[in-house]
Amino acid sequence: RVALPQSPIPPVPRPPSHAFSSCQAPPRRIPILIAHKLSPFARTTTPFSIAGVSKKKSLGRLHGFKDASQGNLFFYLATIASVKRPLALILENVKNLVSHDKGRTWGTIKATLEEMEYKVFHKVIDARDYVPQHRERIFIVCFDRRVFGDAIPFQFPAPPEGVKPKLADILSNDSPAKYTLSDHLWQYLRDYADRHKEKGNGFGFGLANVDGVTRTLSARY
Repeated sequence: RVALPQSPIPPVPRPPSHAFSSCQAPPRRIPILIAHKLSPFARTTTPFSIAGVSKKKSLGRLHGFKDASQGNLFFYLATIASVKRPLALILENVKNLVSHDKGRTWGTIKATLEEMEYKVFHKVIDARDYVPQHRERIFIVCFDRRVFGDAIPFQFPAPPEGVKPKLADILSNDSPAKYTLSDHLWQYLRDYADRHKEKGNGFGFGLANVDGVTRTLSARY
């Protein structure tokens, strides 16, 4: 471990209304974090995803940076980066991060990283080029301009050439029974979907083509 001078943590730009979540580690613990040159960060996606925002709106809850329990973790990560000063950062989040709040959310994130003197590259990448799932995510790669300067010859790698993976490539023919819907449960779900469709509700299900890819797999909000 590396002990740093007990000096004030450098300020990180953030919206005036910002308040860290209750799960934040006390600032005094930051100096004992392990020193590193590369920091991969994966932030909570629910406050920014299309499904997450829709769900929160339907429940009358705040989303984006205004979500006090999940939406402001970026600024905590920025504080860590400003203290530990890794040479490079890799961040990942949902595609909707770019367009959330009419682009203002992404604008704030990018401006914060640039004010910390990082050169920022970003690209939305679809997982279907690598696995049989349509899952678009934004990847943000940053390099310390104090070390590398502004002329950084970075490019996101092109996806693999050739035939794309399909669902049949990964499915097993001898999976345990507990991973297969029983005939009774399958019929129940179909009937349940039909009842909601008659009422005009949105509940339903989708079937994936084994010769294609699945839609984005997600947890329940």
